[in-house]
Amino acid sequence: MTADSRNTDQSANRALISDALTEARRNRDLLALATASAANALTALEAILHGSFIPPAEPVSPTAEHRRLHKPGTPSRITADPEIEAFVRARLDRMTFDQIVSAVSEHFTPDRHISRSGLHRWWHRDGKPSDRANRE
Repeated sequence: MTADSRNTDQSANRALISDALTEARRNRDLLALATASAANALTALEAILHGSFIPPAEPVSPTAEHRRLHKPGTPSRITADPEIEAFVRARLDRMTFDQIVSAVSEHFTPDRHISRSGLHRWWHRDGKPSDRANRE
């Protein structure tokens, strides 16, 4: 065996060791990530078990909430637009439906206008207090 062939073998071995070291580091990082994920899952499950779980306070889109409640069809224009819904709810106890529709027409662009019948349907479905709340 010549000196050149030994140097070539050592270079090949170094390359293999370098590749193995890179792979080992990658596996270490993946294992650390998996361990952290498992720890978070355990913490959440323990919180649920002990009744101290607080769901994340992320804003939920009206459409996602509509689907979560398993409501058929598409959400009403009022439900789909939180700004209009807040506007309508603020006026429900002191204005008639016709007055609310007029107020929405004055304050919002035409593509966000609502109809009296749409307001009435929304009120029956989502706007009025539930009977259960009235009994308590």
